[in-house]
Amino acid sequence: MLLYNCRKAALYDSNENYLCDAEVFVSDKEAITLSFSRPYSQILRSEMTISFFDRFRGVITCECLLSGYEEYITPKREQKCRVHCEVVQVISTIERRSDIKVPINTEVDMLTHDESGNRLPFVAKINNISAGGLCLSSSLALNKGQIIHFTFVPLNKNLHLSAEILRTQEDFTYGARFINITSSTESELRRYVYRVDLKFKKYM
Repeated sequence: MLLYNCRKAALYDSNENYLCDAEVFVSDKEAITLSFSRPYSQILRSEMTISFFDRFRGVITCECLLSGYEEYITPKREQKCRVHCEVVQVISTIERRSDIKVPINTEVDMLTHDESGNRLPFVAKINNISAGGLCLSSSLALNKGQIIHFTFVPLNKNLHLSAEILRTQEDFTYGARFINITSSTESELRRYVYRVDLKFKKYM
């Protein structure tokens, strides 16, 4: 069985540019159906690269054939579309281990807000990052539960991220988890972490 517990996927064009997300439905006979939040007849093609996000197996990127495009109306009067999906070839599998952290020591411009809602821009150093969060250092005092925003640029792609501070230390080091992250951004983060981790192990 290719997918064990998969509810979402991200679709890419032939140049690996992100196109859209999809809900994933797998039947008892392992037939895969993709459902989209709105009609996508203009961008969907018969052959596409798709990253499936499986809770147990991780991110599984495949070459797929799409067929049977159908638009429909939900009981809530929402217009959506769906297609049948056949996996032709598995390109890669990245294990879903959010605790894999890679050191990067990169300075990034960040933004947060004080209790009155005033903007507080600051510079922080990302000590390490994973698909689930990051460890950062900053001269700005941050509190548990505070939200930070920043743009991270792995593999020449801008990822706009938000994170919640979970842990604080006396040396102005903080642990944070990503929030409101899209499947496409999660996919790019996992690819980046996977590649950096492989590179790091190569030189150990």
